[in-house]
Amino acid sequence: MDATFYTTNKGESGWVDNIIFTNDKYLIFIEEIKTILDTKAGKVLGAEGMDGDLERFIFMKYVDVKDVEKKIREQIHKYSMMINEFDTNIKVDFADGTNNKICVIQMSITHIETPDLTEKITVVYS
Repeated sequence: MDATFYTTNKGESGWVDNIIFTNDKYLIFIEEIKTILDTKAGKVLGAEGMDGDLERFIFMKYVDVKDVEKKIREQIHKYSMMINEFDTNIKVDFADGTNNKICVIQMSITHIETPDLTEKITVVYS
């Protein structure tokens, strides 16, 4: 199963080649989200409950969209250092792919200090 994160693409505004550190709060928060969603239980020292392992959870036989949204929200609120700086909306949809189900997670992230600017993230699990 693959998880693909769609944020900024090469050539778009905001793309920086070979960047290691940033002070861009959006990029930092997005990286936190990526780490949280991609971490399997027991892989982070001192955070045994950090289990954003959506590969296993999403494709359970009878998982509900609301359960996935709740799990994502809980993990982000528990493990993000920047959660209090952002309003985050999460929407999950399932679709039938050619050989399997596809899960599309859409997030809108708005910094509290700049409410007129919203970043969108789409994560596709297939």
